Amino acid sequence: MAALMVGLSQKTNCTLVEKVNYSNTHLLVLMQRHFCIFLLLKSFCFLSDVVSTSAYSSPAKSLGDPGITPLSPSHIAKDPDANDTIEQSFLVVVAIDFGTTSSGYAYSFTKEPECIHVMRRWEGGDPGVSNQKTPTTILLTPERKFHSFGYAARDFYHDLDPNESKHWLYFEKFKMKLHTTSNLTMETDLTAANGKKVKALEIFAYALQFFKEQALKELSDQAGSDFENSEVRWVITVPAIWKQPAKQFMRQAAYKVRLQNEREEITPLNP
Repeated sequence: MAALMVGLSQKTNCTLVEKVNYSNTHLLVLMQRHFCIFLLLKSFCFLSDVVSTSAYSSPAKSLGDPGITPLSPSHIAKDPDANDTIEQSFLVVVAIDFGTTSSGYAYSFTKEPECIHVMRRWEGGDPGVSNQKTPTTILLTPERKFHSFGYAARDFYHDLDPNESKHWLYFEKFKMKLHTTSNLTMETDLTAANGKKVKALEIFAYALQFFKEQALKELSDQAGSDFENSEVRWVITVPAIWKQPAKQFMRQAAYKVRLQNEREEITPLNP
C-alpha cells in the first residue's frame, strides 16, 4: 500500500516523488493498474489552487536548502519578494516510474489533466506481446557508450556470442544499489555482468536520458512539431525507504540530463 509525497527543488521542473503509506482504496486500485497514471494525478493535485491541509508532517525547509524534503503547507519557507502567484508555463506533465524490475512513463497535457496517455507499448518479451513497461536494464558498448535500454538491451545482449558479450557492459535491477550502499557518493560504482565497473551516476543518467528522449519524441509526434524540454514538468519516483543521499543522488542524475530549467521558483508542497 503506497501513496505519494512530493519534494520539489527550487528553480527546477523536475519533481521527485516518494511512495509512502496511504489507505484510500480507490487510489490503491488505480496505482495497481498504472502507477505512472497515479503519479500524474497527484502531480496535478499540488499544482491546483486547492492545497490539502491534512498533509504529513515534515521538517521545515529553508530557502536554498539542496535537500529533498517533502513539505506540508505550514512548513513552506516563502521568499517575501516572490510573487504569490506562480504562472504554470509548462504544457505537459511526464511521470517516469523508475522501477527496480521494470520502468515506464505516462503523460498528460495541462489543458486536459484528466486525459492520461500511457507511453507507447514496447515490443519485447514473448513473441507478439507488447507491454507498457520495459525491463530496467541498460547495455553499454565495449567503449562504455550507451547502446540500449529495456527489452532492446536485454535481447541484444543475450543474442551476442559469448566471446563477444564479455566485452559489453550489461546492467539490470541496479536501482536499489542506491539504497543498499551504506556510503553512497557521486563516485559510487555499479558492476556490470562482465565484472567491469561504471560510475552509478552515469548509469542512472543514461536511464533518465533514455526516457527523456522517448517522451519528447512521442510528444513531438503528437504535436506535429518539436517539443522543448522547458515545456515539460518531469516527475520521477523515489522509494520512501531511500535515505537522503539516495534521493539527492537521483536528483543529481536528473540534473545531469537537464530535466530542469531556470524558471520561476516552484513552492514545495505535500499533496
